[in-house]
Amino acid sequence: MITVLIAYNNDENEKCGHFFEDCATDIRNHCLTHGVDVQLLTPPDLTEEKFSKQAGTSQICYIASHGSPNSVVNEKGEDFISTNTANYSLNGQCFFSVSCHCAKELKDALFRIGLKLFVGYNNTYTFFPNCDEFTQSANSGLKAFIEGMSVAQMKEYIYAEYDRLYKVLDKKSAIMADALLDNKEAIIVEGEDTLTINDLV
Repeated sequence: MITVLIAYNNDENEKCGHFFEDCATDIRNHCLTHGVDVQLLTPPDLTEEKFSKQAGTSQICYIASHGSPNSVVNEKGEDFISTNTANYSLNGQCFFSVSCHCAKELKDALFRIGLKLFVGYNNTYTFFPNCDEFTQSANSGLKAFIEGMSVAQMKEYIYAEYDRLYKVLDKKSAIMADALLDNKEAIIVEGEDTLTINDLV
Protein backbone atom coordinates (compact mmCIF):
# COMPACT_ATOMS: atom_id res chain seq x y z
CA MET A 1 0.00 0.00 0.00
CA ILE A 2 1.29 3.44 -0.96
CA THR A 3 1.32 6.11 1.74
CA VAL A 4 1.68 9.84 1.11
CA LEU A 5 2.99 12.06 3.90
CA ILE A 6 1.35 15.48 3.60
CA ALA A 7 3.33 18.03 5.62
CA TYR A 8 2.05 21.60 5.57
CA ASN A 9 2.10 24.85 7.50
CA ASN A 10 -1.45 25.82 8.47
CA ASP A 11 -0.43 27.84 11.52
CA GLU A 12 -3.05 30.47 12.37
CA ASN A 13 -0.42 33.23 12.12
CA GLU A 14 0.84 32.11 8.71
CA LYS A 15 -0.36 34.49 6.00
CA CYS A 16 -0.10 31.74 3.37
CA GLY A 17 -1.66 29.16 5.66
CA HIS A 18 -5.01 29.01 3.88
CA PHE A 19 -3.31 28.33 0.55
CA PHE A 20 -1.06 25.66 2.05
CA GLU A 21 -4.08 24.02 3.67
CA ASP A 22 -6.13 24.20 0.46
CA CYS A 23 -3.33 22.47 -1.43
CA ALA A 24 -2.92 19.81 1.25
CA THR A 25 -6.65 19.14 1.52
CA ASP A 26 -6.94 18.80 -2.24
CA ILE A 27 -4.13 16.22 -2.30
CA ARG A 28 -5.55 14.37 0.70
CA ASN A 29 -8.94 14.05 -0.98
CA HIS A 30 -7.35 12.86 -4.22
CA CYS A 31 -5.31 10.24 -2.37
CA LEU A 32 -8.32 8.88 -0.49
CA THR A 33 -10.40 8.79 -3.68
CA HIS A 34 -7.71 6.64 -5.31
CA GLY A 35 -7.12 4.28 -2.38
CA VAL A 36 -3.83 5.84 -1.27
CA ASP A 37 -3.16 6.13 2.46
CA VAL A 38 -2.21 9.51 3.91
CA GLN A 39 -0.35 10.78 6.94
CA LEU A 40 -0.72 14.43 7.97
CA LEU A 41 1.94 16.52 9.68
CA THR A 42 1.18 20.10 10.74
CA PRO A 43 2.30 22.62 13.39
CA PRO A 44 3.29 22.29 16.15
CA ASP A 45 4.57 18.87 15.04
CA LEU A 46 6.25 20.13 11.86
CA THR A 47 9.77 19.44 13.11
CA GLU A 48 12.82 17.71 11.67
CA GLU A 49 12.49 14.77 14.07
CA LYS A 50 8.79 14.13 13.46
CA PHE A 51 9.04 14.67 9.72
CA SER A 52 11.92 12.21 9.46
CA LYS A 53 10.04 9.60 11.47
CA GLN A 54 6.86 9.84 9.40
CA ALA A 55 8.71 10.09 6.10
CA GLY A 56 10.32 6.75 6.90
CA THR A 57 6.92 5.05 6.74
CA SER A 58 5.79 6.76 3.51
CA GLN A 59 6.74 6.40 -0.15
CA ILE A 60 5.80 9.93 -1.24
CA CYS A 61 6.21 13.23 0.62
CA TYR A 62 4.12 16.26 -0.27
CA ILE A 63 5.17 19.57 1.26
CA ALA A 64 3.29 22.88 1.38
CA SER A 65 5.34 25.37 3.36
CA HIS A 66 7.89 28.13 2.85
CA GLY A 67 11.20 27.20 1.28
CA SER A 68 14.64 28.47 0.36
CA PRO A 69 17.36 27.14 -1.94
CA ASN A 70 18.57 24.78 0.78
CA SER A 71 15.60 24.12 3.05
CA VAL A 72 11.91 23.95 3.83
CA VAL A 73 10.86 25.60 7.09
CA ASN A 74 8.06 25.28 9.62
CA GLU A 75 5.88 27.94 11.22
CA LYS A 76 8.78 29.08 13.41
CA GLY A 77 11.13 29.50 10.47
CA GLU A 78 13.06 26.40 11.56
CA ASP A 79 14.34 23.93 8.98
CA PHE A 80 12.57 20.58 9.02
CA ILE A 81 14.20 19.51 5.74
CA SER A 82 17.48 21.04 4.64
CA THR A 83 20.92 20.40 3.28
CA ASN A 84 22.05 20.28 6.92
CA THR A 85 19.45 17.85 8.28
CA ALA A 86 19.60 14.05 8.21
CA ASN A 87 17.31 13.16 5.30
CA TYR A 88 18.01 9.44 4.98
CA SER A 89 14.34 8.63 5.51
CA LEU A 90 13.82 10.07 2.01
CA ASN A 91 16.07 7.44 0.41
CA GLY A 92 14.05 5.75 -2.34
CA GLN A 93 11.19 8.22 -2.01
CA CYS A 94 9.39 10.78 -4.16
CA PHE A 95 9.22 14.42 -3.09
CA PHE A 96 6.62 16.97 -4.24
CA SER A 97 6.82 20.49 -2.88
CA VAL A 98 4.85 23.72 -3.12
CA SER A 99 7.71 25.78 -1.70
CA CYS A 100 9.79 28.60 -3.11
CA HIS A 101 13.34 28.00 -4.36
CA CYS A 102 13.83 24.48 -2.94
CA ALA A 103 14.58 22.92 -6.35
CA LYS A 104 18.15 24.12 -6.01
CA GLU A 105 20.67 22.94 -3.40
CA LEU A 106 18.02 21.01 -1.45
CA LYS A 107 16.99 19.00 -4.51
CA ASP A 108 20.59 18.05 -5.25
CA ALA A 109 21.24 17.07 -1.62
CA LEU A 110 18.17 14.81 -1.56
CA PHE A 111 19.22 13.04 -4.75
CA ARG A 112 22.63 12.38 -3.23
CA ILE A 113 20.98 10.37 -0.45
CA GLY A 114 18.85 8.35 -2.87
CA LEU A 115 15.68 10.32 -3.69
CA LYS A 116 13.89 8.90 -6.76
CA LEU A 117 11.79 11.87 -7.86
CA PHE A 118 11.68 15.58 -7.13
CA VAL A 119 8.96 18.00 -8.22
CA GLY A 120 9.31 21.57 -6.96
CA TYR A 121 10.21 25.15 -7.80
CA ASN A 122 13.58 26.81 -8.39
CA ASN A 123 12.24 30.35 -7.97
CA THR A 124 9.58 32.24 -6.05
CA TYR A 125 6.18 30.55 -6.09
CA THR A 126 3.35 33.07 -6.46
CA PHE A 127 -0.35 32.57 -5.78
CA PHE A 128 -3.49 34.65 -5.39
CA PRO A 129 -5.99 33.90 -2.59
CA ASN A 130 -9.27 32.25 -3.51
CA CYS A 131 -8.01 31.39 -6.97
CA ASP A 132 -8.37 27.65 -7.50
CA GLU A 133 -6.22 27.65 -10.64
CA PHE A 134 -3.10 27.96 -8.47
CA THR A 135 -4.07 24.98 -6.33
CA GLN A 136 -4.96 22.93 -9.41
CA SER A 137 -1.69 23.66 -11.17
CA ALA A 138 0.45 23.12 -8.05
CA ASN A 139 -1.14 19.71 -7.44
CA SER A 140 -1.40 18.50 -11.03
CA GLY A 141 1.85 16.52 -10.92
CA LEU A 142 1.19 14.44 -7.83
CA LYS A 143 -2.39 13.80 -8.90
CA ALA A 144 -1.19 12.49 -12.26
CA PHE A 145 1.48 10.35 -10.59
CA ILE A 146 -1.10 8.86 -8.21
CA GLU A 147 -3.28 8.03 -11.20
CA GLY A 148 -0.44 5.97 -12.70
CA MET A 149 1.36 8.27 -15.11
CA SER A 150 5.09 7.82 -15.55
CA VAL A 151 7.40 10.71 -14.72
CA ALA A 152 7.69 11.57 -18.43
CA GLN A 153 3.90 11.54 -18.87
CA MET A 154 3.39 13.49 -15.66
CA LYS A 155 5.82 16.19 -16.77
CA GLU A 156 3.93 16.68 -20.04
CA TYR A 157 0.66 16.72 -18.13
CA ILE A 158 1.90 19.39 -15.69
CA TYR A 159 2.88 21.72 -18.51
CA ALA A 160 -0.40 21.07 -20.34
CA GLU A 161 -2.37 21.88 -17.17
CA TYR A 162 -0.45 25.09 -16.66
CA ASP A 163 -1.18 26.08 -20.26
CA ARG A 164 -4.88 25.23 -19.89
CA LEU A 165 -5.22 27.11 -16.62
CA TYR A 166 -3.28 30.07 -18.00
CA LYS A 167 -5.92 30.48 -20.70
CA VAL A 168 -8.68 30.31 -18.07
CA LEU A 169 -6.99 32.87 -15.84
CA ASP A 170 -6.08 35.20 -18.69
CA LYS A 171 -9.79 35.83 -19.22
CA LYS A 172 -10.10 36.90 -15.56
CA SER A 173 -6.86 38.72 -14.83
CA ALA A 174 -3.68 39.21 -16.86
CA ILE A 175 -1.72 39.73 -13.64
CA MET A 176 -2.81 36.40 -12.18
CA ALA A 177 -2.24 34.64 -15.49
CA ASP A 178 1.30 36.02 -15.68
CA ALA A 179 1.98 34.80 -12.12
CA LEU A 180 0.81 31.33 -13.09
CA LEU A 181 3.13 31.41 -16.10
CA ASP A 182 6.04 32.37 -13.84
CA ASN A 183 5.26 29.31 -11.68
CA LYS A 184 5.25 27.10 -14.76
CA GLU A 185 8.67 28.39 -15.77
CA ALA A 186 10.02 27.72 -12.26
CA ILE A 187 8.84 24.13 -11.87
CA ILE A 188 11.46 21.39 -11.92
CA VAL A 189 10.70 17.71 -12.48
CA GLU A 190 13.66 15.38 -12.02
CA GLY A 191 13.55 11.60 -11.92
CA GLU A 192 13.69 8.54 -14.17
CA ASP A 193 11.24 9.01 -17.06
CA THR A 194 9.80 5.51 -16.69
CA LEU A 195 9.20 5.66 -12.94
CA THR A 196 5.57 5.14 -11.86
CA ILE A 197 3.82 4.85 -8.52
CA ASN A 198 3.73 1.07 -8.96
CA ASP A 199 7.51 1.00 -8.74
CA LEU A 200 7.26 2.25 -5.15
CA VAL A 201 5.20 -0.68 -3.85
